[in-house]
Amino acid sequence: MTSSIEEMTSSTAGVTSSAAGVTSSSSSVTSSGDLMVQNTALHTLLKCGDSEIWQLLGGLDYISDLDISLINTVDDPDIRGWSDAPSDEIQYCGVASDAIKPFLLHPCPSVRKTAYRTMRNILRSATGKAFVKFCFDEEYRIDDILPFALVGTPEKVCPTATLLPTVKLSDPLILGSCSCDVLRYLLPLATLKPDLLDKVLGAVLHDLLTSRPDYKQQLSEAFTTEITQKPHIKHLRSVGFLSDKPANKSGIRYNNFSWLDLNWCEMCRAAITLRQYTTALLYLELHVEGLDKTKQLWRAANLCSSAETQELLLQIYLYLKCSDAVHGIQSSSAASKLTICSYQRRWYDLITYSDLTSDMNHLTTAVKHAAPSILLPALLASHAQITEDHYEAAWRNSVWELDQTSQHGLHGNIYSSLLGIKNKNLDIAGRHVENARKGSAALNPHDHFVYVQLLNEISDVINDNTRLSRANLDYSKWEVLYQCRSVLTGLTGRNNVHVLVDCARAARNSDEFHSANRYVQQGMKLDMSPSQNLLLQSEQCKLEWAAGERRVALRHLDALLDVGVTSGVTDGTPLNHHDLLITMADWLTETNTEFPNVIMSKYLEEAVRWCGEEGSTDGSTLGNAHLKLALFADEQLKIQDQYFSSTEYKAELEVLKKTEKDLEVLKAGVSKKKEQINKKQYSHFMMQVAQDKRKMEKRQAERTEYLLITVQNYISSLKLNSSSWDNDLVIFRLCSLLFDNAGLDELCGAVASKALAIPTYKFLPPMYQLAARLGTSGNLNQLVQQLIAKTAKEHPYHVIPVLMALKNAQLDCKYLGSASKHIPPPHARTLLSKEILDSFKGESKLSEIVKDMNRLTDAYVEWANYNVKDDLIRGTRNPKIPTSLKITKLKDITSLPLLTLTLPVRCSGNYNSDIVSIVGFKSEYQTPGGVNLPKVTYVLCSDGVTRKQLVKGNDDMRQDSVMEQVFTVANQLLSHNQLTQHLSMRTYKVLPLSQRSGLVEWCENTEPIGVLLVGPRGKGGAHHKYRPKDTRSCDIRLALKACYDKNPSRLPEEYKRQCQNFKPVFRHYFTENFSNSVQWYRQKCNYAYSLATSSIVGHIVGLGDRHVQNILIDKATSELIHIDLGVAFDQGQLLHIPEKVPFRLTRDLVDGLGITGTEGVFRRSCEHVMKVLQDNKELLMAIIEVFIHDPLFNWCVTDVTTDSKRKNTSQSEEDTQSQGNSNNQAQRVLGSLKRKLEGIEEGVVLGLEGQINHLIRKARDPANLSKIFVGWQAWI
Repeated sequence: MTSSIEEMTSSTAGVTSSAAGVTSSSSSVTSSGDLMVQNTALHTLLKCGDSEIWQLLGGLDYISDLDISLINTVDDPDIRGWSDAPSDEIQYCGVASDAIKPFLLHPCPSVRKTAYRTMRNILRSATGKAFVKFCFDEEYRIDDILPFALVGTPEKVCPTATLLPTVKLSDPLILGSCSCDVLRYLLPLATLKPDLLDKVLGAVLHDLLTSRPDYKQQLSEAFTTEITQKPHIKHLRSVGFLSDKPANKSGIRYNNFSWLDLNWCEMCRAAITLRQYTTALLYLELHVEGLDKTKQLWRAANLCSSAETQELLLQIYLYLKCSDAVHGIQSSSAASKLTICSYQRRWYDLITYSDLTSDMNHLTTAVKHAAPSILLPALLASHAQITEDHYEAAWRNSVWELDQTSQHGLHGNIYSSLLGIKNKNLDIAGRHVENARKGSAALNPHDHFVYVQLLNEISDVINDNTRLSRANLDYSKWEVLYQCRSVLTGLTGRNNVHVLVDCARAARNSDEFHSANRYVQQGMKLDMSPSQNLLLQSEQCKLEWAAGERRVALRHLDALLDVGVTSGVTDGTPLNHHDLLITMADWLTETNTEFPNVIMSKYLEEAVRWCGEEGSTDGSTLGNAHLKLALFADEQLKIQDQYFSSTEYKAELEVLKKTEKDLEVLKAGVSKKKEQINKKQYSHFMMQVAQDKRKMEKRQAERTEYLLITVQNYISSLKLNSSSWDNDLVIFRLCSLLFDNAGLDELCGAVASKALAIPTYKFLPPMYQLAARLGTSGNLNQLVQQLIAKTAKEHPYHVIPVLMALKNAQLDCKYLGSASKHIPPPHARTLLSKEILDSFKGESKLSEIVKDMNRLTDAYVEWANYNVKDDLIRGTRNPKIPTSLKITKLKDITSLPLLTLTLPVRCSGNYNSDIVSIVGFKSEYQTPGGVNLPKVTYVLCSDGVTRKQLVKGNDDMRQDSVMEQVFTVANQLLSHNQLTQHLSMRTYKVLPLSQRSGLVEWCENTEPIGVLLVGPRGKGGAHHKYRPKDTRSCDIRLALKACYDKNPSRLPEEYKRQCQNFKPVFRHYFTENFSNSVQWYRQKCNYAYSLATSSIVGHIVGLGDRHVQNILIDKATSELIHIDLGVAFDQGQLLHIPEKVPFRLTRDLVDGLGITGTEGVFRRSCEHVMKVLQDNKELLMAIIEVFIHDPLFNWCVTDVTTDSKRKNTSQSEEDTQSQGNSNNQAQRVLGSLKRKLEGIEEGVVLGLEGQINHLIRKARDPANLSKIFVGWQAWI
């Protein structure tokens, strides 16, 4: 539990110390302990009152919206306390002792005496003694109650009474009907303090229902009456307690909700009333599905879309601040539309709907955000009674004439505090701030965070801090804070133009142009210096551009540039002239209103010159200017390349050739008779040919110029900028340009020395592709060798394994015996890799690393190619690695880190500490099965942990390695976008060791979804557990295979028929494995995010072969992990039975998304991922272009139907076979990738929402699913 807090607060020591106080161990044992401590720590942070709370929280980046929204929804530890007790009675004893403890210190003597007596009787009973022994055995601290367990005899307990027909769950007499003595001992204390019963009600109900099942109807009616009339947290605790107890012998937790006959819709409403929103969502799913096993989720679509369900979903998701889920709400009621408009900040729509429905509350909300300030006093004066909304509208718009005699709530106190600042009554203002803090405590966690900071900033002004905070936050979530800053700027009279600019920028970035314009106009009224005025006007220009007033923005910005601003201002106002130049270049490019050469010379090159003169201390400003220039020149280069590969250029070239040929004919056919005519024609043709040649030479010269500018500025940006992640990724584009133009002498001369000045760590992402070019890079061969050698010296653990894999490309042949009689000569890259590694012999540390890496690789490859079929045939239970193999003799390899652990890159190249190395290998191994029988090997590590590695032989691991690189790049793009920071692909390390051997990081605590759902052979799993009468998966497979063989045209019909008796069950995975509602909700969100991300990223890169054994689920986080990535870049469409779906989205996967299905979270997450990838399409394509043009990648990019014929093909043979068609394949792949990123599906251009809708529909279409290979198991 402590570690989870330390991880959460590792970035700030102050937070760690404040959170440490909540880590004390509890005698209560709950499955949600870590989560509860984490949320308690967040509560502690909220109460700490620091004026820069987001600095403590690292900008709130490490705490997701999901984390914040769940703070107040964590179940009380008493709900499921002592769930690991060996018997129900011992658990009752633990729950009872926890309930009694507070009364042991009660101020009333009679209560305290009764509590002592009760605790003594319980702990001295037979059950109490067993409880004490259990606590000692499990090392639970019970020092505070241990004295009560001293030797002695308990008093006689009252006999069990019959439950009265008019029983009330709040009546202590219900304890007298319990069969367990421990619970009956509580009766005297509960009579004095009835609230004791609240803590033990779950145990009481369980005891009564277990001992007397005939009480079920009576207790259900009493429970329903109370939950309907006056819901209390004890009711939710009781249901939670019962849901952890098996209601029958089925072993299915879902059935545990049938202890009482409850109306789950009413339970949902009660949970909402009690602000237990994740519990409410769980109850709503139970309501929709129903406890009748014949009513499956997919058949309850009418309930899912009912107005009642949608209204409840809206209330839940609004509190949880799950904006993606809110988008999936399908309610059409006026109330829902008003609520959604308010939540999505669509103020003008809200005004319209409020007017149509005469809803004054929502109209006031819209007015305070969007109404003109000049009209607001009149609008507020029209109301006889002043409400909180009126106070908020008033302070937001600096209207200070409201009556303050009304009782103050949160906004009333904020209004009064700001008015106190205006009138210089700071003591009064301070008191109102403290009153407002009390009001903010009742808000949901998101709003609590916001208002804590808002009130802290008001306090800072009261305490005469000189500057307002400028921390940048998401405007849509922190809008009220930005508004408060603008009001404080006006009240203090300080020259805080920069604060208003920050507010305007944040509003503009959230497309709230009305608010942004108000901030700008407020700033215009201040007394400013010239540079401050220009700073504000530059923001106004950007606002005009964003609002669609492009002509106005261009003229305005041009006027600012003419002023000739310098950055050397004396008033501290940050305004960089180069930013304006770059902005103008971007706008002119977007509107096509200036020639490219003018844009480049007048604005971008000028921006580089300005940055050089400004002398940025860290080089990042100049580096970014170089990057902008490089990107622009690169776009022009692509236009040139498109021209040279176009049919227009080819036609012009043909015309030129024909004209030259005609010219030769004319020259040869000159006669005296037609001399004058021929000379005239000859002269005409000569001029035409010369003109065409000059035109083409000019285009070639322009291309060369753009190429040189692009490459030189990419190099400069990489050399200067050490912090920009997108800058670092352009290394892929630079490599692509260098490799594609290696024969150009001008380029080689221009970059040979400059490239070596780039920090070596920036070459690590494309290192495998760089190394693959050894010996094939033309004039750049020497440069590539130098770069690799230099990088290897500074980052040996990242580079030497790559070189070793190339050096040992043919090492498999050494251990294949008769299968490799004809070993071809080594490729040039193999020899050059060996040459680089040999060059390290003179350096002791590198020499040792190379030596140990050589030994380790040799041992791994030998083990990878060792045949273990004999062990399987003999059925050896715990097979062991033969002692004759080299891997058994490897010990204490301290010079190398564990190869399957991802070692973070250290820019400094200092890797002398914190390296987890190999101590040895366990003698046992396992094999997960498969054609090539990979071996699960156990590695003993220097940190004391035993880790698994998957050693694979006779299998090319290079495409898997490349795909993991692509996923990593996609994760980088997603992590740097505000909408997708929580979305990522799960990756693992793949390390090729040779041409046909490799290592794979073992994914711990995972299981294939196929094993989870239908068992290893299609006869068990969740489907058999929850739907035992359904058709077995293995039988469906046989039926569809028979239909395919006999009558393929009937496949869709047969598929639908089989699915009728095979219903999805994946939703039960979450209910079964995560009993706490908060965990349940978090895991479902993780699953939806993971499914959406992997679906879209997989579609873009054409990832196929997604059968149920190739997708793992992490049982700790519910994230999906894709393995066996050999079918990529749309190769699935080349299979003997082509795959017609873009990704796997079968019925079971949809079932796991819950009652909203693909709507809401899943669909919106898909849209967010696709938008980020499309926005970065040029960068993404440049990176993938490097991968697929990799010479070694040709080993994999072939028709996958011929894979079985390639098993023994050598490296040199493959290079020869693929040389002719590699470019065509690469262009086909790039073309497909480009079309997807441009929203083109099946030849039709679609918008973002249309594209996602098409892909989801296509992935779920039974006509497509029925025609996939039966081994894919599309019915699951």
